Amino acid sequence: MTTEEQAIAAIKTLPPSQQREVLNFIQSLRTKLQASEVQQVDQASETSEVKASLGERLMAIRQQAIENEMQLVTFEEVKEIAAERDRHRELWTE
Repeated sequence: MTTEEQAIAAIKTLPPSQQREVLNFIQSLRTKLQASEVQQVDQASETSEVKASLGERLMAIRQQAIENEMQLVTFEEVKEIAAERDRHRELWTE
């Protein structure tokens, strides 16, 4: 028997007043679920706005660095630096 079938069978054994209490409880759970879903959508929207703002700031900083003729590293150079750091970390943890 599924959970739904068990719940229906149990509700049928209750007097009408308690069946109404169960119904009210279910409705309160639905309300909480809907509020939670709305909150998640709001948080996702805020996160997107923060990421966009951060991306814009980073691009502006990059542009300033280029204008000031700063030497920027490539992605390959970043990977090499990270690998070197990891090698040093391994030496210190042995």
